[in-house]
Amino acid sequence: MNTYTSSQRKNEYTRKANRYCIAAIIALSFALFVLSACVFLENPTSVIGIVFTCVGVVCALLSMLFFSFYIFDSRRAEKEQ
Repeated sequence: MNTYTSSQRKNEYTRKANRYCIAAIIALSFALFVLSACVFLENPTSVIGIVFTCVGVVCALLSMLFFSFYIFDSRRAEKEQ
């Protein structure tokens, strides 16, 4: 049986929110790199360019997902105060 105090729950939510924020920033950076450098070094209409575009879009979507998790956990941490 887990009986966490309010401060322990707040610390856990804050830690999770920080992890999600770091993951979101990394995914966004990778998406920007792939979409700007890799796609336009190759021809964007070639097969490799389309693959890089798909990878970049997936990374951008993951970034948005991680940022939403970050917001959710940071709000939960605020409610624990």
